Amino acid sequence: MKKIAVVLLSLLMLTLVCVPAGAAAATPADSAHLHVKEDGSFRVLNFSDIQDDMLLSNLTARFIEHSIEQYKPDLIVLTGDNIAGYRCLTKSSSEKAIRAFMEVFERMGVPVALVFGNHDDEGQALSKAEQMKIYRDYSVTIAFDEAEYFDADLSGVGTYYVPVYESAASNKVKFVLWMFDSGSDDAVEDADNYDHVHNDQISWFKTESARLNAAAGETVYGLAFQHIIVNEVYAAFAEASARESGAVPYLGKWYKLPSNAIAGSYLGEAPCPSYGNEGQFGAMKDSGSVLATVCGHDHANSFVIPYEGVDIVCTPTCGFCSYGDKATRGARVIDLNANKPAEYETFTFLFTDIEKDNLLINLEYGFVAFWKQVYLLLNNLMVLIRETLSL
Repeated sequence: MKKIAVVLLSLLMLTLVCVPAGAAAATPADSAHLHVKEDGSFRVLNFSDIQDDMLLSNLTARFIEHSIEQYKPDLIVLTGDNIAGYRCLTKSSSEKAIRAFMEVFERMGVPVALVFGNHDDEGQALSKAEQMKIYRDYSVTIAFDEAEYFDADLSGVGTYYVPVYESAASNKVKFVLWMFDSGSDDAVEDADNYDHVHNDQISWFKTESARLNAAAGETVYGLAFQHIIVNEVYAAFAEASARESGAVPYLGKWYKLPSNAIAGSYLGEAPCPSYGNEGQFGAMKDSGSVLATVCGHDHANSFVIPYEGVDIVCTPTCGFCSYGDKATRGARVIDLNANKPAEYETFTFLFTDIEKDNLLINLEYGFVAFWKQVYLLLNNLMVLIRETLSL
Protein backbone atom coordinates (compact mmCIF):
# COMPACT_ATOMS: atom_id res chain seq x y z
CA MET A 1 0.00 0.00 0.00
CA LYS A 2 2.87 2.31 0.86
CA LYS A 3 4.47 1.63 -2.54
CA ILE A 4 1.23 2.60 -4.30
CA ALA A 5 1.04 5.79 -2.27
CA VAL A 6 4.66 6.62 -3.10
CA VAL A 7 4.02 6.05 -6.82
CA LEU A 8 0.89 8.24 -6.79
CA LEU A 9 2.71 10.98 -4.91
CA SER A 10 5.59 10.80 -7.39
CA LEU A 11 3.18 11.12 -10.32
CA LEU A 12 1.53 14.11 -8.67
CA MET A 13 4.88 15.81 -8.12
CA LEU A 14 5.90 15.11 -11.73
CA THR A 15 2.64 16.69 -12.95
CA LEU A 16 3.26 19.80 -10.89
CA VAL A 17 6.82 20.06 -12.17
CA CYS A 18 5.56 19.84 -15.78
CA VAL A 19 3.19 22.80 -15.35
CA PRO A 20 4.88 25.79 -17.05
CA ALA A 21 6.36 28.26 -14.61
CA GLY A 22 4.25 31.35 -14.31
CA ALA A 23 1.27 29.72 -16.03
CA ALA A 24 -1.73 31.99 -15.63
CA ALA A 25 -5.45 31.70 -16.08
CA ALA A 26 -6.87 32.52 -19.50
CA THR A 27 -7.51 36.24 -19.80
CA PRO A 28 -10.97 37.60 -20.66
CA ALA A 29 -9.61 38.56 -24.10
CA ASP A 30 -8.43 35.00 -24.70
CA SER A 31 -11.60 33.43 -23.29
CA ALA A 32 -13.69 35.46 -25.73
CA HIS A 33 -12.01 33.44 -28.53
CA LEU A 34 -12.59 36.07 -31.18
CA HIS A 35 -11.97 34.66 -34.64
CA VAL A 36 -12.05 35.59 -38.28
CA LYS A 37 -15.20 34.79 -40.23
CA GLU A 38 -15.41 32.09 -42.89
CA ASP A 39 -14.36 34.56 -45.59
CA GLY A 40 -11.27 35.45 -43.52
CA SER A 41 -12.49 38.91 -42.52
CA PHE A 42 -12.42 40.57 -39.11
CA ARG A 43 -13.74 44.09 -38.51
CA VAL A 44 -12.77 46.50 -35.73
CA LEU A 45 -14.82 49.61 -34.98
CA ASN A 46 -12.71 52.20 -33.16
CA PHE A 47 -14.37 54.90 -31.03
CA SER A 48 -12.13 57.46 -29.37
CA ASP A 49 -12.55 60.23 -26.81
CA ILE A 50 -16.16 59.79 -25.77
CA GLN A 51 -14.98 62.07 -22.94
CA ASP A 52 -18.35 62.61 -21.29
CA ASP A 53 -19.81 62.39 -17.79
CA MET A 54 -22.87 60.82 -16.14
CA LEU A 55 -25.12 62.77 -18.51
CA LEU A 56 -23.98 61.09 -21.72
CA SER A 57 -24.99 63.19 -24.71
CA ASN A 58 -27.88 61.65 -26.58
CA LEU A 59 -26.08 62.59 -29.80
CA THR A 60 -23.05 60.53 -28.79
CA ALA A 61 -25.16 57.56 -27.69
CA ARG A 62 -27.14 57.65 -30.91
CA PHE A 63 -24.00 57.91 -33.03
CA ILE A 64 -22.43 54.90 -31.29
CA GLU A 65 -25.54 52.76 -31.63
CA HIS A 66 -26.22 53.62 -35.25
CA SER A 67 -22.54 53.14 -36.19
CA ILE A 68 -22.60 49.61 -34.80
CA GLU A 69 -25.84 48.86 -36.64
CA GLN A 70 -24.43 50.09 -39.94
CA TYR A 71 -20.86 48.73 -39.86
CA LYS A 72 -21.45 45.47 -37.92
CA PRO A 73 -18.06 45.11 -36.22
CA ASP A 74 -16.61 41.93 -34.70
CA LEU A 75 -14.89 44.00 -32.01
CA ILE A 76 -15.14 47.53 -30.64
CA VAL A 77 -11.98 49.25 -29.37
CA LEU A 78 -12.13 52.41 -27.25
CA THR A 79 -8.89 54.38 -27.47
CA GLY A 80 -9.06 56.33 -24.24
CA ASP A 81 -10.53 59.43 -22.64
CA ASN A 82 -13.62 57.30 -22.31
CA ILE A 83 -14.88 59.58 -19.54
CA ALA A 84 -14.17 63.19 -18.66
CA GLY A 85 -12.53 62.58 -15.30
CA TYR A 86 -12.17 66.30 -14.66
CA ARG A 87 -15.98 66.61 -14.68
CA CYS A 88 -16.54 63.56 -12.46
CA LEU A 89 -15.66 64.74 -8.97
CA THR A 90 -17.06 61.77 -7.03
CA LYS A 91 -16.77 57.99 -7.28
CA SER A 92 -20.47 57.81 -8.02
CA SER A 93 -20.31 60.27 -10.90
CA SER A 94 -17.29 58.49 -12.42
CA GLU A 95 -19.07 55.16 -12.22
CA LYS A 96 -22.23 56.60 -13.76
CA ALA A 97 -20.19 58.11 -16.60
CA ILE A 98 -18.78 54.69 -17.48
CA ARG A 99 -22.12 52.94 -17.19
CA ALA A 100 -23.84 55.54 -19.37
CA PHE A 101 -22.06 54.39 -22.54
CA MET A 102 -21.36 50.80 -21.50
CA GLU A 103 -25.11 50.22 -21.31
CA VAL A 104 -25.22 51.10 -25.02
CA PHE A 105 -22.45 48.63 -25.86
CA GLU A 106 -24.02 45.93 -23.70
CA ARG A 107 -27.32 46.37 -25.49
CA MET A 108 -25.60 46.08 -28.88
CA GLY A 109 -23.85 42.86 -27.82
CA VAL A 110 -20.46 43.41 -29.50
CA PRO A 111 -17.21 42.60 -27.59
CA VAL A 112 -15.42 45.70 -26.26
CA ALA A 113 -11.70 46.18 -25.67
CA LEU A 114 -10.38 49.46 -24.30
CA VAL A 115 -7.41 51.47 -23.18
CA PHE A 116 -7.35 54.47 -20.86
CA GLY A 117 -6.45 58.07 -21.71
CA ASN A 118 -5.09 61.01 -19.77
CA HIS A 119 -8.57 62.28 -18.83
CA ASP A 120 -10.02 59.00 -17.53
CA ASP A 121 -8.62 59.31 -14.01
CA GLU A 122 -7.88 63.02 -14.08
CA GLY A 123 -10.39 63.81 -11.35
CA GLN A 124 -8.87 60.96 -9.29
CA ALA A 125 -12.29 60.02 -7.90
CA LEU A 126 -11.81 56.49 -9.25
CA SER A 127 -8.44 54.99 -10.13
CA LYS A 128 -8.05 53.21 -13.45
CA ALA A 129 -7.97 49.87 -11.61
CA GLU A 130 -11.29 50.72 -9.97
CA GLN A 131 -12.71 51.84 -13.29
CA MET A 132 -11.66 48.60 -14.97
CA LYS A 133 -13.67 46.64 -12.41
CA ILE A 134 -16.77 48.60 -13.45
CA TYR A 135 -16.12 47.83 -17.11
CA ARG A 136 -15.78 44.16 -16.16
CA ASP A 137 -19.38 44.22 -14.87
CA TYR A 138 -20.50 44.05 -18.50
CA SER A 139 -20.55 40.77 -20.41
CA VAL A 140 -19.25 42.43 -23.59
CA THR A 141 -16.05 43.69 -21.94
CA ILE A 142 -12.95 41.68 -22.82
CA ALA A 143 -10.53 44.32 -21.45
CA PHE A 144 -8.89 43.65 -18.10
CA ASP A 145 -6.30 44.78 -15.58
CA GLU A 146 -3.07 42.91 -16.29
CA ALA A 147 -2.27 42.98 -12.56
CA GLU A 148 -5.01 40.40 -12.01
CA TYR A 149 -3.71 38.00 -14.66
CA PHE A 150 0.00 38.21 -15.41
CA ASP A 151 1.95 41.22 -14.08
CA ALA A 152 1.09 43.36 -11.08
CA ASP A 153 4.15 45.56 -11.62
CA LEU A 154 3.63 46.54 -15.27
CA SER A 155 3.25 50.28 -15.79
CA GLY A 156 -0.30 51.57 -16.06
CA VAL A 157 -3.57 49.66 -16.13
CA GLY A 158 -4.86 47.84 -19.18
CA THR A 159 -1.78 46.77 -21.14
CA TYR A 160 -2.69 43.44 -22.73
CA TYR A 161 -3.37 41.83 -26.09
CA VAL A 162 -6.46 40.49 -27.80
CA PRO A 163 -5.86 37.33 -29.86
CA VAL A 164 -7.96 36.75 -32.97
CA TYR A 165 -8.03 33.08 -33.91
CA GLU A 166 -7.98 31.40 -37.28
CA SER A 167 -11.48 29.98 -36.78
CA ALA A 168 -14.03 29.18 -34.10
CA ALA A 169 -12.57 25.70 -33.74
CA SER A 170 -8.89 26.65 -34.01
CA ASN A 171 -6.42 27.60 -31.29
CA LYS A 172 -4.04 29.17 -33.79
CA VAL A 173 -3.75 32.94 -33.38
CA LYS A 174 -4.12 34.67 -36.75
CA PHE A 175 -4.02 38.32 -35.62
CA VAL A 176 -3.11 40.08 -32.40
CA LEU A 177 -4.42 43.44 -31.22
CA TRP A 178 -2.07 45.11 -28.74
CA MET A 179 -3.53 47.41 -26.08
CA PHE A 180 -1.18 49.86 -24.36
CA ASP A 181 -1.85 52.18 -21.46
CA SER A 182 0.02 55.32 -22.57
CA GLY A 183 -0.52 56.98 -19.20
CA SER A 184 -1.64 60.47 -18.27
CA ASP A 185 0.84 63.19 -17.35
CA ASP A 186 4.60 62.66 -17.27
CA ALA A 187 5.85 64.29 -14.09
CA VAL A 188 9.36 62.92 -14.67
CA GLU A 189 9.89 64.67 -18.00
CA ASP A 190 7.72 67.74 -17.52
CA ALA A 191 4.73 68.47 -15.31
CA ASP A 192 2.86 69.81 -18.36
CA ASN A 193 3.84 66.91 -20.60
CA TYR A 194 1.82 63.85 -21.53
CA ASP A 195 3.03 60.39 -20.60
CA HIS A 196 4.08 57.54 -22.92
CA VAL A 197 4.44 53.76 -23.08
CA HIS A 198 7.25 52.73 -20.74
CA ASN A 199 10.20 50.38 -21.04
CA ASP A 200 8.63 47.54 -19.04
CA GLN A 201 5.58 47.59 -21.32
CA ILE A 202 7.86 47.54 -24.36
CA SER A 203 9.80 44.57 -22.96
CA TRP A 204 6.52 42.76 -22.35
CA PHE A 205 5.49 43.43 -25.95
CA LYS A 206 8.78 42.08 -27.32
CA THR A 207 8.50 38.90 -25.26
CA GLU A 208 4.85 38.22 -26.06
CA SER A 209 5.24 39.05 -29.74
CA ALA A 210 8.13 36.60 -30.10
CA ARG A 211 6.20 33.94 -28.18
CA LEU A 212 3.07 34.31 -30.34
CA ASN A 213 5.11 34.13 -33.54
CA ALA A 214 6.89 31.01 -32.34
CA ALA A 215 3.64 29.32 -31.32
CA ALA A 216 2.01 30.12 -34.68
CA GLY A 217 5.07 29.16 -36.70
CA GLU A 218 4.71 32.38 -38.68
CA THR A 219 4.48 36.13 -38.21
CA VAL A 220 1.30 37.04 -36.36
CA TYR A 221 0.38 40.45 -37.75
CA GLY A 222 -1.77 42.96 -35.93
CA LEU A 223 -2.40 46.48 -34.71
CA ALA A 224 -1.48 48.48 -31.62
CA PHE A 225 -4.02 50.72 -29.85
CA GLN A 226 -3.28 53.46 -27.33
CA HIS A 227 -4.51 56.92 -26.45
CA ILE A 228 -1.49 59.21 -26.74
CA ILE A 229 0.19 59.24 -30.14
CA VAL A 230 3.82 58.18 -30.60
CA ASN A 231 6.15 61.16 -30.98
CA GLU A 232 7.53 59.79 -34.26
CA VAL A 233 4.44 61.40 -35.79
CA TYR A 234 6.41 64.62 -36.32
CA ALA A 235 9.18 62.74 -38.12
CA ALA A 236 6.46 61.33 -40.37
CA PHE A 237 4.99 64.79 -41.05
CA ALA A 238 6.36 67.22 -43.60
CA GLU A 239 7.81 70.49 -42.35
CA ALA A 240 5.90 73.55 -43.57
CA SER A 241 5.75 77.32 -43.29
CA ALA A 242 3.27 79.14 -41.09
CA ARG A 243 1.47 80.41 -44.17
CA GLU A 244 0.78 77.01 -45.71
CA SER A 245 -2.80 75.78 -45.65
CA GLY A 246 -3.33 72.98 -43.16
CA ALA A 247 -0.05 73.61 -41.33
CA VAL A 248 0.04 73.30 -37.52
CA PRO A 249 2.65 74.59 -35.03
CA TYR A 250 4.64 72.35 -32.68
CA LEU A 251 7.69 73.30 -30.59
CA GLY A 252 8.62 76.28 -32.71
CA LYS A 253 8.14 74.63 -36.11
CA TRP A 254 5.24 74.15 -38.51
CA TYR A 255 4.10 70.83 -39.94
CA LYS A 256 1.60 69.47 -42.43
CA LEU A 257 0.45 66.05 -43.59
CA PRO A 258 3.05 64.38 -45.82
CA SER A 259 2.37 63.53 -49.45
CA ASN A 260 2.02 59.82 -48.63
CA ALA A 261 -0.84 60.35 -46.15
CA ILE A 262 -3.74 58.09 -47.10
CA ALA A 263 -6.64 59.77 -48.91
CA GLY A 264 -9.22 61.19 -46.52
CA SER A 265 -6.66 62.21 -43.90
CA TYR A 266 -7.02 65.65 -42.34
CA LEU A 267 -5.15 67.66 -39.73
CA GLY A 268 -7.24 69.98 -37.57
CA GLU A 269 -4.77 70.55 -34.74
CA ALA A 270 -1.19 69.83 -33.72
CA PRO A 271 -0.87 66.29 -32.32
CA CYS A 272 0.22 66.14 -28.67
CA PRO A 273 2.64 63.28 -28.05
CA SER A 274 4.89 62.89 -25.04
CA TYR A 275 8.30 64.50 -24.93
CA GLY A 276 9.58 61.21 -23.53
CA ASN A 277 10.37 58.22 -25.71
CA GLU A 278 11.57 54.84 -24.49
CA GLY A 279 11.56 53.15 -27.88
CA GLN A 280 8.03 51.83 -28.35
CA PHE A 281 7.78 52.70 -32.05
CA GLY A 282 11.19 51.20 -32.74
CA ALA A 283 10.20 47.98 -31.00
CA MET A 284 7.00 47.73 -33.04
CA LYS A 285 8.93 48.41 -36.24
CA ASP A 286 11.61 45.84 -35.39
CA SER A 287 8.98 43.19 -34.64
CA GLY A 288 7.87 43.28 -38.28
CA SER A 289 4.37 42.37 -37.16
CA VAL A 290 2.65 45.64 -36.18
CA LEU A 291 0.88 47.08 -39.21
CA ALA A 292 -0.23 50.30 -37.53
CA THR A 293 -0.38 52.13 -34.23
CA VAL A 294 -3.86 53.59 -33.69
CA CYS A 295 -4.47 56.45 -31.26
CA GLY A 296 -7.00 59.09 -30.26
CA HIS A 297 -6.26 62.08 -28.00
CA ASP A 298 -6.27 64.81 -30.68
CA HIS A 299 -9.97 65.32 -31.35
CA ALA A 300 -9.82 67.21 -34.63
CA ASN A 301 -7.39 64.88 -36.42
CA SER A 302 -7.99 61.89 -38.65
CA PHE A 303 -5.10 60.46 -40.61
CA VAL A 304 -3.17 57.41 -41.75
CA ILE A 305 0.54 58.02 -42.41
CA PRO A 306 2.83 55.21 -43.55
CA TYR A 307 6.17 55.59 -41.77
CA GLU A 308 9.07 53.13 -41.73
CA GLY A 309 6.81 50.12 -42.11
CA VAL A 310 4.32 51.04 -39.37
CA ASP A 311 1.36 53.30 -40.16
CA ILE A 312 0.66 56.08 -37.66
CA VAL A 313 -3.11 56.40 -37.37
CA CYS A 314 -5.29 58.91 -35.52
CA THR A 315 -9.03 58.55 -34.95
CA PRO A 316 -11.17 61.66 -34.29
CA THR A 317 -13.38 62.13 -31.25
CA CYS A 318 -16.84 60.58 -31.29
CA GLY A 319 -18.07 62.55 -28.27
CA PHE A 320 -20.20 65.68 -28.35
CA CYS A 321 -19.32 67.19 -24.99
CA SER A 322 -15.65 67.99 -25.42
CA TYR A 323 -13.80 70.36 -27.72
CA GLY A 324 -14.03 70.05 -31.48
CA ASP A 325 -16.37 71.00 -34.28
CA LYS A 326 -19.51 68.96 -34.87
CA ALA A 327 -18.38 68.31 -38.43
CA THR A 328 -15.30 66.37 -37.24
CA ARG A 329 -17.05 63.94 -34.87
CA GLY A 330 -16.53 60.44 -36.20
CA ALA A 331 -15.14 56.92 -35.77
CA ARG A 332 -12.87 54.49 -37.62
CA VAL A 333 -13.44 51.11 -39.27
CA ILE A 334 -10.44 48.77 -39.58
CA ASP A 335 -10.70 45.61 -41.68
CA LEU A 336 -8.29 42.68 -41.37
CA ASN A 337 -8.36 39.62 -43.61
CA ALA A 338 -6.69 36.27 -43.00
CA ASN A 339 -6.21 35.86 -46.74
CA LYS A 340 -3.96 38.96 -46.74
CA PRO A 341 -2.65 39.08 -43.15
CA ALA A 342 0.13 41.59 -43.83
CA GLU A 343 -2.38 44.20 -45.01
CA TYR A 344 -5.36 46.05 -43.59
CA GLU A 345 -7.91 48.57 -44.80
CA THR A 346 -9.34 51.48 -42.87
CA PHE A 347 -11.57 54.51 -43.23
CA THR A 348 -13.27 57.04 -41.00
CA PHE A 349 -16.87 58.12 -41.15
CA LEU A 350 -18.49 61.16 -39.58
CA PHE A 351 -21.54 61.75 -37.45
CA THR A 352 -23.12 63.50 -40.41
CA ASP A 353 -22.64 60.34 -42.50
CA ILE A 354 -24.72 58.36 -40.00
CA GLU A 355 -27.15 61.05 -38.91
CA LYS A 356 -27.91 63.21 -41.92
CA ASP A 357 -27.40 66.82 -40.94
CA ASN A 358 -30.65 68.67 -40.35
CA LEU A 359 -32.10 71.53 -38.33
CA LEU A 360 -33.24 69.26 -35.47
CA ILE A 361 -29.75 67.87 -34.92
CA ASN A 362 -28.21 71.33 -35.00
CA LEU A 363 -30.70 72.56 -32.41
CA GLU A 364 -30.17 69.50 -30.23
CA TYR A 365 -26.39 69.88 -30.41
CA GLY A 366 -26.53 73.51 -29.28
CA PHE A 367 -29.13 72.85 -26.59
CA VAL A 368 -27.27 69.88 -25.09
CA ALA A 369 -23.88 71.59 -25.15
CA PHE A 370 -25.20 74.72 -23.36
CA TRP A 371 -27.39 73.15 -20.68
CA LYS A 372 -24.93 70.39 -19.87
CA GLN A 373 -22.33 73.00 -19.01
CA VAL A 374 -24.82 74.87 -16.81
CA TYR A 375 -25.80 71.66 -15.00
CA LEU A 376 -22.20 70.56 -14.47
CA LEU A 377 -21.20 73.96 -13.12
CA LEU A 378 -23.98 73.84 -10.53
CA ASN A 379 -23.41 70.16 -9.74
CA ASN A 380 -19.67 70.58 -9.21
CA LEU A 381 -20.30 73.66 -7.07
CA MET A 382 -22.61 71.63 -4.82
CA VAL A 383 -20.05 68.82 -4.55
CA LEU A 384 -17.36 71.27 -3.51
CA ILE A 385 -19.67 72.86 -0.93
CA ARG A 386 -20.55 69.46 0.57
CA GLU A 387 -16.89 68.41 0.70
CA THR A 388 -15.90 71.74 2.31
CA LEU A 389 -18.62 71.44 4.96
CA SER A 390 -17.57 67.87 5.77
CA LEU A 391 -13.96 68.89 6.53
